[in-house]
Amino acid sequence: MMGMKEAFDNYFKKLKTFCQKENGCMPKTVYVEKCDLHGIYIPESLDSEGYAEWQPILQNQFTDFGEVEKELGFEIHEQMKQFFTTYWFMQMYGNYHGNECYFHKIVPNADIKTIILKSYHSGNIDYMKPHHCFHIGDVDHIDHEDCGLYVDNSSCQVVGIDWDGAIDCDFSKPLSEFMFPVCDSLEELIAKIEVI
Repeated sequence: MMGMKEAFDNYFKKLKTFCQKENGCMPKTVYVEKCDLHGIYIPESLDSEGYAEWQPILQNQFTDFGEVEKELGFEIHEQMKQFFTTYWFMQMYGNYHGNECYFHKIVPNADIKTIILKSYHSGNIDYMKPHHCFHIGDVDHIDHEDCGLYVDNSSCQVVGIDWDGAIDCDFSKPLSEFMFPVCDSLEELIAKIEVI
């Protein structure tokens, strides 16, 4: 297995190549001043519509997971720890075996503990028990649209959850009926996803 940093590096290389080929520039997103710490935006690229090129920034801070794990009541999988603490980034997206995945950003002004707790508490927590899942983005598939993209903490398997289906049946069926597999591991998904 390659490791999370190498998976990110592989993805960002593909993203840069794709954006250069399609748009002649680095990836662009809406400029948000409070996110512009540590040089994530390329300042001279800010355009009149409020978009700026951005670049991933390697995090260089220590994160103590003890406090957040105590609050959660379980140990966070090593891949999840590395996902939250390897790079700051504005956007990640792509297609993996017919699943269009859109990751939530992790920006320099954000507190890692807050990001972790928010991603864990996203969704109907009582319904999701005993699954310990982290919400990392959204996913569209041919059979499922507008679904949540989650990582099962016990295995680091990436799954989609069709919340509309669960809500339609008033949460009367098991969560597993509304989950569909996306990838065997978060690290693999990041490394192998194709930029679209």
